[in-house]
Amino acid sequence: ENNPISLSKQEDEFLQKLKTFIEEHILDENIEMGLMQKKLAMSRAQIYRKLKALTGLSIGAYRKHIRLHQAKRLIQSQQLPIEEVALQVGYNNVNQLKEDLEK
Repeated sequence: ENNPISLSKQEDEFLQKLKTFIEEHILDENIEMGLMQKKLAMSRAQIYRKLKALTGLSIGAYRKHIRLHQAKRLIQSQQLPIEEVALQVGYNNVNQLKEDLEK
């Protein structure tokens, strides 16, 4: 992601680990917080506070941001139908994906 603010190496690593975790679990209906906490070696509150401070987003909003970013990339690079893209990025409702992409 192009982040206009300058992040420390530690902050950048945190965001990268979180992004990787979310991408690895993109099809999961809900985020498995226990697994995320183990992967990042942080409590839920620490993850939330750090993410909010760095991005202004909650965990759910950041996850949605990553899903939408992947959806846009798939649409542009692979010319897939929107229904297929929705399935690949964890959206069960194609109309919801369309609506979120238009925002």
